[in-house]
Amino acid sequence: MSAVHAMDEARLETLHAGHLDRVLAVEQVAYSHPWTRGNFLDSIHVGYHCQCLIGPAPAGSLAAATQPGAGTADPLIGYFVAMKGVDEVHLLNITVAPQFQRQGWASLMLAALTGWS
Repeated sequence: MSAVHAMDEARLETLHAGHLDRVLAVEQVAYSHPWTRGNFLDSIHVGYHCQCLIGPAPAGSLAAATQPGAGTADPLIGYFVAMKGVDEVHLLNITVAPQFQRQGWASLMLAALTGWS
């Protein structure tokens, strides 16, 4: 599946507690000082704009099954957390899973965030 076709099929979902095992698995491999479960739960509970980008597993790929914490779900491509202020938005965390980096996913998430803000 081409990256362009995959972008057509990727979807943003509201990040909730059920996503956290997968998010934390990505956070652990992406950063030397990752956010904690508490950081994400606090962000969700105070109503920050928390989104995760979910993509289809490429045909014939084990991407969904081999991604940390993924089980049989579609792969977690990335996520972001943003806090709305007065006439501004603060981006607190944006992450693309290492295996999906340099494919345009961060730009897609930033465009979605720009539309929201």
